[in-house]
Formats: sequence, structure tokens, C-alpha cells
Amino acid sequence: MYRIAICDNDAAQLCNIANCVQKYLMDRRDMNGVVETFISSEELAERIMEQGVIPYNVFLLDILMPDVNGISLGRCIREKSNDVPIIFITSTKDFAFEAYGVNAIQYLTKPLDENKLSEVMDRVYEEYCNRPKHIVMLKSIDGVIQTAVEDIMYIENKGRIATYSVTTGGGSRIICPHASETFEQSVGEIMDNKDFIQPHKSYFANLKYVKVFRNDSFTMDDDTAIPINQKRLAAVRKSYLLYMSRLMGE
Repeated sequence: MYRIAICDNDAAQLCNIANCVQKYLMDRRDMNGVVETFISSEELAERIMEQGVIPYNVFLLDILMPDVNGISLGRCIREKSNDVPIIFITSTKDFAFEAYGVNAIQYLTKPLDENKLSEVMDRVYEEYCNRPKHIVMLKSIDGVIQTAVEDIMYIENKGRIATYSVTTGGGSRIICPHASETFEQSVGEIMDNKDFIQPHKSYFANLKYVKVFRNDSFTMDDDTAIPINQKRLAAVRKSYLLYMSRLMGE
């Protein structure tokens, strides 16, 4: 799932930007994008602090906001990630120098030009898609399918059939029978990937797609609840915290 955060303290402007982005996503359904809006920079900063890591793939930020302005918010984001794209949208060019000082990839002025927005969003998404990936081959009921490990959200095992939920193709599922293997054997090298964890005997979950971590379950980006076996809770919590620490250190 491709996550987009928009922040503007003007409710009308926030709605307008969100509508433009939603219109953009409607024309690109394969992007599987979701939009989350924030009416204040403090609200977005708190969300980032709560998560401990950057939970979005791109930010669209207004610059002229009270309390924590867009430039300061951009610096806060840069403390967590050096490469997540930041697009500034504002009514004045007076802050252009500071905006590029936080390595913003684009500076768009209001009223928003939808064509320019589409151009920069396309460029950002192309770079996202072209990031280095680790490809695995899956023996599915439709033949051998290759997919990126990074795009696997979770794997569910039921009746010796492993179903891979992936973020590509609008969120598709790859069904892989494994009659002669255990579930663990069937996932192969994925089992040893540090981003994956087995919270329950019937699931492997990619920690980068965990939206909420509770003591009894993970809520994934597609709102699927994955149970956590209580005997595995301590190990699951440790792995999750190590994952978060690893991301914060990157």
C-alpha cells in the first residue's frame, strides 16, 4: 500500500489538495494509494513520534502553518528518514530556499496546478517502484509467479495452502499449495528475512505493513487482524522493537 500524508492548517485548502490527490489516484488504481490528512503540523508530528518511524511514502506539506511550520516539520521528518519525498505546497515562494534546505523534491504554489502535481507524483512513484527489490519465485496455482519480498504484506496458511497478500496489483493474493512441505518450509528464505515475523503458527507478517500492534494481534495496512499467540508475545514484541530501532537508525 502506497501511503500519502497531506498537512495544511486551512481546512478548505486541505480538502482541495486531498481531492486533487484522490483524483490523481483514481486514474492510477494500480498504485493502491491511500491518503491521510492532517489539519495541523503538530498532529502529523505526533503521529510520526507515535509510530517511531516514517509511516508514509510521500508527504505534501503546507509551509505557512502556526506553531510548527512546514519547514520545521520537514526537518523533523528528515531526522527519521533521509530519502522519503517531501513536496511543499504554499501560497508564497519566500521560503523556497529553506524548503530545499530539507531536501524537498518539489515546491508547488497555490492554487494547485493538477498537471504539475501529477507530474511530480508520477516521478516520486516511479522512484518508489524502481527501488532495489529482492525477488522470489512462488509456485502458485496459476504457475510460477515472481514477486518482490518487500511487496508481501503477510502470508496466511490454511489447509496446506499458503496465501500471499501482496501490495502490487491493487492488493492481490497469490495462492500456493504446499502439500509435501510444512508452512515454514514453503515460505523458504522469507522465514529468515528480518522484516518478517511469525506471530502465530498460521501467519507470517511483514513488519513494515503493521499499522497497529496490540498484545493479541497485529492490524495490517489492509485492516486484516493477524492473531498473536500469547506464548510468542514476548518474542514478537522483541522482534517488533528491534525492527523499529533498526528503522530509526537508518
